[in-house]
Amino acid sequence: MFDSWLRSPVVAVVREALGPAAHQAERVIVVGDAGLAKALIAAGHASRAAAVSARAAKHLPALVAGTATALDLTTHSLAALVGVGAGGADGNAQVAEWVRTVAPGGRVVLVDRCAPALASKRALCAGLGEIEQRVSGRTVVTSGVVPASL
Repeated sequence: MFDSWLRSPVVAVVREALGPAAHQAERVIVVGDAGLAKALIAAGHASRAAAVSARAAKHLPALVAGTATALDLTTHSLAALVGVGAGGADGNAQVAEWVRTVAPGGRVVLVDRCAPALASKRALCAGLGEIEQRVSGRTVVTSGVVPASL
């Protein structure tokens, strides 16, 4: 999704959106974009990736099985999740699955090139609180905190 020359600014914005979870890389995964996953893993802000192409997976150190709408992770097992590309038809299902995997108080970071209002709507519909939005070029980075009640 991201050209290599665009990754550095996006990595910086995602790191900011992760907040304290950026220091818990072993409990942070990236879903949907191998290039961003590789960049975040190299920067020490994530440890694994999921739902990337088989070809791209060869270049990543660790993968989580499953798809963007059905990750092979236990409920509330992550400190944070960076999800790329939830703008498609099944975007709400993807975000709901991503929220399921993050512990209460953890962050879900949505990265996409959609309208900022759509990204905010997806985060709100998934039940995230403390929604924040940042922009890097055409990329919208929306983050929210998983409440205790989910």
